[in-house]
Amino acid sequence: MTELPPLTDVDLFYRDLLADAMAAVLASQWRERAERLRDARPRIGDFHGQATREALSARWQRLTALAAACDAKAELMKGADAPSVCPELETFALWGAA
Repeated sequence: MTELPPLTDVDLFYRDLLADAMAAVLASQWRERAERLRDARPRIGDFHGQATREALSARWQRLTALAAACDAKAELMKGADAPSVCPELETFALWGAA
């Protein structure tokens, strides 16, 4: 395997720019997922069929917990560094190897 040349300041700048963009996109996807889970919770006035109050309560609690986990993942992604977002960015070089 050939050794990669050292990353330049420009390479590092674009690597960080890409990592920030990817983290923002991934974070927004996790936030959207959390919102969809909150929207899926049973509400008063919805048709619930033969579901019992206990089953509806359990579903509400499960979806609320999943939404909170998605929100937490979004917060983690927002502050993530390049290698944790995309390991391929660790060796990113704008101009490529010769």
